[in-house]
Amino acid sequence: MIYEAKCPICGKVNKLEVDDCKLMLYKAGHGKIQQLFPELNAAERELIKTGICNTCWNEMFPKED
Repeated sequence: MIYEAKCPICGKVNKLEVDDCKLMLYKAGHGKIQQLFPELNAAERELIKTGICNTCWNEMFPKED
């Protein structure tokens, strides 16, 4: 399925293809996101968890030099 999340910071709608059964399990609290979605990177998992897009996340928490 295509999961859509509107970033609560910038308002951009982001789309991500995910397994709908795994998403239902996660939303119901039946597993950790890292275990259910090992194929997704950290930014994609964050989108599912909080809706925050990678651009806004990086602006809020910049990498230290």
